[in-house]
Amino acid sequence: MDNLYLKVRIQYSIYQKLPTFFSFLLIKLSYLRLLMLKKIAIIGCGRIGCRHAEQISRIASLAAVCDIVPERADSLAIKYNAKPYYALDELLKNEKDIEVVSICTPNGLHAAHAIQSLLADKNVLCEKPLCITANDGKKNA
Repeated sequence: MDNLYLKVRIQYSIYQKLPTFFSFLLIKLSYLRLLMLKKIAIIGCGRIGCRHAEQISRIASLAAVCDIVPERADSLAIKYNAKPYYALDELLKNEKDIEVVSICTPNGLHAAHAIQSLLADKNVLCEKPLCITANDGKKNA
C-alpha cells in the first residue's frame, strides 16, 4: 500500500510541481525517523488502534497499549507482546521509557489524550482530527 501511494504521489508531483514530491518525501522520512527504534504506546485498541499496532510493530517496539475496555487492551497486548493498561494516567505514570504515544481513541478524546501525553513529556502521533474545538487546539499548541 505504501509503495502504491508513493508511486501515485510521484506521478502527481511530476505533473504539478517537482518541489511537492520533495516536501512529501521529507515529511515521510521525518515520520519514519520519529518512529524508528522507539518504544511506542497505543491509546485506543479499536479498529484504528489495531491498524497502528500492525504498522508500528514493523519498525518499532510496541511497549504498551491502553483501552478502557480490558478485553481489547488484553487482546492487543497479547498479540504484540505489549503491556496492557486500562487508564491513560496509569500508563503514563508507569511507562517512563515510552517515547511516542499513538492516539487512536474517538475524536472527542483526541485533545485531552494529546495534552495529557504532551504534559508527560511524550511525543504524540494523533489520528485526525487533533481536536474538535478551537480552544482545544490552542491548548495543544
